[in-house]
Amino acid sequence: MLINEVCKQSGLTKKAIAYYVEQGLICPASAENGYRIFSEDDAARLSKVAMLRELGLSVTEIKTVLAENCFSRMQDIYEKKALELAEMQTKQQLLRKLMETQDWAYIREQLTQLERKQLILTRLLERFPGYFNGICSALDGGHGVSDRARNCRND
Repeated sequence: MLINEVCKQSGLTKKAIAYYVEQGLICPASAENGYRIFSEDDAARLSKVAMLRELGLSVTEIKTVLAENCFSRMQDIYEKKALELAEMQTKQQLLRKLMETQDWAYIREQLTQLERKQLILTRLLERFPGYFNGICSALDGGHGVSDRARNCRND
């Protein structure tokens, strides 16, 4: 099928599809006239790519998930996203606290602590894929990253 058909089927623009081809997420065949010919598998893969992008995954993360053709790495990506969400929620709380108290020194101290904590948790995620939530549970007194993302409180 031609790119217009794939656009309709996947909901992606021509520019987005060209980018995903450039990134190696799909490799359509080329016709004699230079047009790209997309297979049904290419179209299905692009639909998955579109959905994963909507879920906030980066192209690199999508490559990982699709290359392994399974969701073994999805847990690590999920935990990383939960960690990012928890960080954003904490920063939002600190911004509110700054508005209320105008205590710049306290907020700087809290941001420094947050940065240290995030560095440690990120390193744990990188070094212990698949075990991250259990490690964080031990460090957090029984609350994993997912729990913190739901119950983010500034201590």
